[in-house]
Amino acid sequence: MNSTSGQVSTPPSAKGYSSSPGITVIRWTARVLGVLIAGFFLFMFIGESSQRHDWGSLLHLNPVDVVLLAMMGLYCIGMVIAVFRERTGSLLSLGALGVFFLLLGLRTAFQHGLRAAFTSSPRGVLNPFLLMFWLPVILYLVCVIAEARKPATA
Repeated sequence: MNSTSGQVSTPPSAKGYSSSPGITVIRWTARVLGVLIAGFFLFMFIGESSQRHDWGSLLHLNPVDVVLLAMMGLYCIGMVIAVFRERTGSLLSLGALGVFFLLLGLRTAFQHGLRAAFTSSPRGVLNPFLLMFWLPVILYLVCVIAEARKPATA
């Protein structure tokens, strides 16, 4: 209890600040990577959508492709939210990536076979470029779990 105001003081870990330099480095690495990946995806989306297209063909998109794009959009939104609220943003991005990889794997398995779905081919879910999207989510979750396990100091 704070003697001057009569209020209970909140420990630094509950405010979102960490005294551990390792957690701080992981957190900032996740923030930088998440914003860079989300920005890159947004840049590519704007570039692809601003080119001249046959607009009639865009109206006949495959429903799976629409869901895949929506999941990547949710991933990007989650990465921006994670800068301010780690748990909420990382869980949103985790769910979006999970659905994205599940649908991508199923679509590739049906179109090109099971072997192509689980290899590092451009269509497979083990493509290193696609696996890079998991890195900030995992780093954010490491921070959330480490802060939850850290004993509260009185």
